[in-house]
Amino acid sequence: MKISWSWLSRYVDLEGVDPVETGMRFTLSVAELEEIEQVGQGLEAVRIVKITAVEPHPNGQHLKLATIDLGDTSRVVVCGAPNAREGLFTALADVGARVYDKSGELFTVGEAEIRGVKSAGMLVSPMELGLSEDHAGVIELPDGHAPGTLLAEVAPLVDTIWDIDNKSITHRPDLWGHLGIAREVAALVGRELRFVVPRPAFTEADPLTVINEETMLCPRYTAFTMDGIVIAPSPLWMQILLYHGGQRPISNIVDFTNFVMMTLGNPLHAFDARQMGASTIRIRRAHDGEPMTTLDGEKHTLSAEDLVIADAERPVALAGVMGGLNSEVEPDTSSVILESANFHPGRIRRTAARLGIRTESSARFEKSLDPRMAREAGWYFAQLVTDHIPGAHVTSRFYDEGAPLPKECVIELTADFIRARLGVELSDDRIVEILSSLSFEVGRTGGDLRVTVPSFRATKDVGIPEDIVEEVGRIHGYGNIPATKPMIRLEKPWTLPTKSVERRIRDTLALEMGFNEAMTYSFDRLANLEKSGLGTEAALWLKNPISKEEPVLRQTLLLNLIDAVKRNERTVNDQRLFETGRIFIRQGEGELPLQPRKLGAVVAARGGRQDASAELFFNLKYVLERLAQRLERGDFSLGHPGKETLGLPWVHPARCGDVHLGGVRVGYMAALHPAVAAALQVKSDLVLADLDLDAVAALSSRHRLFEPLPRFPGIEHDISVIVDKKRSAAEISALLDAVDPLVARVACVDMYEGEKFPGRRSLTFRLLFAHQDRTLTQEEVQSIHEKIVHLVNSQLGGSILG
Repeated sequence: MKISWSWLSRYVDLEGVDPVETGMRFTLSVAELEEIEQVGQGLEAVRIVKITAVEPHPNGQHLKLATIDLGDTSRVVVCGAPNAREGLFTALADVGARVYDKSGELFTVGEAEIRGVKSAGMLVSPMELGLSEDHAGVIELPDGHAPGTLLAEVAPLVDTIWDIDNKSITHRPDLWGHLGIAREVAALVGRELRFVVPRPAFTEADPLTVINEETMLCPRYTAFTMDGIVIAPSPLWMQILLYHGGQRPISNIVDFTNFVMMTLGNPLHAFDARQMGASTIRIRRAHDGEPMTTLDGEKHTLSAEDLVIADAERPVALAGVMGGLNSEVEPDTSSVILESANFHPGRIRRTAARLGIRTESSARFEKSLDPRMAREAGWYFAQLVTDHIPGAHVTSRFYDEGAPLPKECVIELTADFIRARLGVELSDDRIVEILSSLSFEVGRTGGDLRVTVPSFRATKDVGIPEDIVEEVGRIHGYGNIPATKPMIRLEKPWTLPTKSVERRIRDTLALEMGFNEAMTYSFDRLANLEKSGLGTEAALWLKNPISKEEPVLRQTLLLNLIDAVKRNERTVNDQRLFETGRIFIRQGEGELPLQPRKLGAVVAARGGRQDASAELFFNLKYVLERLAQRLERGDFSLGHPGKETLGLPWVHPARCGDVHLGGVRVGYMAALHPAVAAALQVKSDLVLADLDLDAVAALSSRHRLFEPLPRFPGIEHDISVIVDKKRSAAEISALLDAVDPLVARVACVDMYEGEKFPGRRSLTFRLLFAHQDRTLTQEEVQSIHEKIVHLVNSQLGGSILG
């Protein structure tokens, strides 16, 4: 939202106040300014002129020769503006004046010969004056100023514009107008706010019938009529201020409504009284399917959720959003009905969002405006009309229909409470002074304060004692509060176990093991469910899916990861992906679904390597072993798959296993079933793992303690055993580890299966023999070797290779 410093100066004396420095204080105390822009510098030589004659250019089809009156002289300038016409008051940048180009840079106007005609100076558009981006024609100024007058002398051309971040004032409906900003600035700089609500002279006449059928959706609706209206340009000063506020001047009545809205923050709407059937105003819900054309010419189909302003027969305005084309103010309008109302913020937002209409009006009504402001806004409009349109007058009583106004909000607290919360010594008088400058009424009884919150701050902003503390603190200045070290006991915060596990997983997989973390949707594709064999019988269907292809919540992380591998196959041969997140398991009727947190991991390779699946299987097994070490939840082991694992349709029946940590099953790993790979059109060899993070987090931590480096070197000993294929490496490792106390470590380092050993396999183990207090002898090593040979022959039914 754009705020004009000149506009603010109408309501607070800002003589000698630096707008840039004040803007910085405003950001720290009130709301964030995105930009502070100085406008109008260099335009001091621009003059008001009157076009007295217009003739076609002899050598230019789209050019004109405009004779202009400068007061003490006249001249002819070449002009291409389509709106240049006899009798128009506009602006001339004379030779030597500086104006803006399309890029926003100032350039100096000179004398030029255009198609054989000399032209000194140029008639300027709003863009050249830095007022807007409109350069379709010359600026049209109201009459009343003598030709030759410097524009900057009669209009606030030189100004400072504050651009406020709208997101920072969504909780402050009072700041959506210049008066609210002026109140804050007055409090910051120690000046008085000077704005008196005018009271027009209403009559006893009752020409309207106003019926408010929806007082919950329209808590207050006020209206009155005015006659003697003459549609003309608004005053020059007002046009310039509207330009600086981001509004394009249209006509006096429309400009007056916009000026009031941008001053008080309460939108208004003026109807042409001729167009209101039976002089009736009804605030009602729209009928389902009711058509309406808004002021922008767009046609809309309304629903019963929309609120409309209607006459006796049809809607004439979409309440709080935009007026109707059928009741707009026309050039010959002589009587108007002024609406100043208050609407339910949620209803206005839903209507604006559903119909795709975002207006200055809807943006303000969405913020919970003060119902009391509707009256002041209407009265201010009436004063502007009577002050600037000779002969215009109010011709009706003041209609005020709606629910009772909200009760005043009163907060009781003590000055000591404010000082204690802020941590700074402020006198009682200073506290009262700050609150009074913000229009709070303060009653004092000793150190006790009874604070009445102004209605424009009570809708959704100030309501508890801590809010009063904030008001005092921000105006005093948070930078003026001395910094002190807090005297508190620091304790390690509690951390959700699953989050700690997830962070450790990310660190291990992404930083150490070369995985990429994937983030997929929480939905399953119907096609993948069918092709994988999982089906949709146990799926949870969404009532409002974001895609027809993904209408169910995911039951596993793996299908989306497999889909990601498939998409990446065109550009990447080797892939390592993982994802952590919730899956959704359907329960009984009326019960909430289970939402366990899972880890899904896949390794994939494409390139036709023989038995690549086996290599990938052991690669992923190593990754899980490493992950188990980092998680410190017990020793890793890969056991025979249970029924739960074998029952999954994507699991390879011969190349799979259950993952155990500390003897507890926490998931499984498997190669992708060839039939599922073919159905999903996955061309890579792929191995996957699925771990239950809730089960992992439930295991007690087993932190590894520091072990000093051995003083005496150990002896590594490789041995290959030939055993039946049913024998697992884990089983043999456990037996070897227990064969003798001098066996410090056992690791399976190689495996061979082939024609050389039909029905059997060769497993190579690397053993470390060590003693803490001395170096082992060759005889001790030989003794351990003989025990291993005996163990393999007697308990495993195998033999030693070589």
